[in-house]
Amino acid sequence: MTIIAATAAPDGLVLAADGRTTLVSGRRHRIASDHTHKVFAPFPGIGVATHGVALLLDQTIAGHMEKFAAQPVQGTVTIEKVCQDLSEYFTKLLDAQAKEVKRDPSPGALGFVVAGYDADGVGLIFDPQKDGPGPILRHHDPSTRLPGHLFRGQTQHARRLFEGYDVDGLKRSEVTLDANVAEELRKLGYHMNAPLSLQEAVDLAVFIVRLTVDMDRLSDGTFAEPEGIPTCGGALQVLLITSKGFNWILQPQLRVGLAGAAEAS
Repeated sequence: MTIIAATAAPDGLVLAADGRTTLVSGRRHRIASDHTHKVFAPFPGIGVATHGVALLLDQTIAGHMEKFAAQPVQGTVTIEKVCQDLSEYFTKLLDAQAKEVKRDPSPGALGFVVAGYDADGVGLIFDPQKDGPGPILRHHDPSTRLPGHLFRGQTQHARRLFEGYDVDGLKRSEVTLDANVAEELRKLGYHMNAPLSLQEAVDLAVFIVRLTVDMDRLSDGTFAEPEGIPTCGGALQVLLITSKGFNWILQPQLRVGLAGAAEAS
């Protein structure tokens, strides 16, 4: 699983994600990597974050993103064009894998959040439709005209804080709420201030990711769903996108591991 946070201030957009990939089979699980690349800057002024499956056709999503970004681009690069091309590219990969394993992908198996600017200079955030197997992207507030935030992936911790309760968790536990009760629970969610500066946009995005990572680390699921698996963690990645381009706040780093004295020296 993955936690992605996207935030928008009047002068820029932020994408943040954790770096963990887990392999799960029933109650058996292992951490495959804490350094998975989930945030990308394929073109100037465009940022992409991914959640869902980590491998397609035996290659990482990061590897596929490298190939996607290397394709020739016709005309001006805008967020709408990138989203269309991204959807087509990865839908073909999902279809190819479905033929190989003889099983259709589950809805939402692969998702993207794309942040960037349109032809009018407005910073927008696109995310996948929930009802299709492929990453069909649509515009979703927030934007530089309407600052705010969204989160995708493993959202149960953030939803409790920002929305008052975890609606998906209740569904998994087969709990049905009366509409009036649900409305009252929503009042427990925090009324967040919209980010008015890039620093606040960065702080909010990092907070959402850290909240999820730390709750995964410090808890063992809920009483309704015990024995939780810490599927979010690892190295954080944070990308700032403005009308002038992009800037890594926290970029995935490669370095020699500190397993022994010889490596550390």
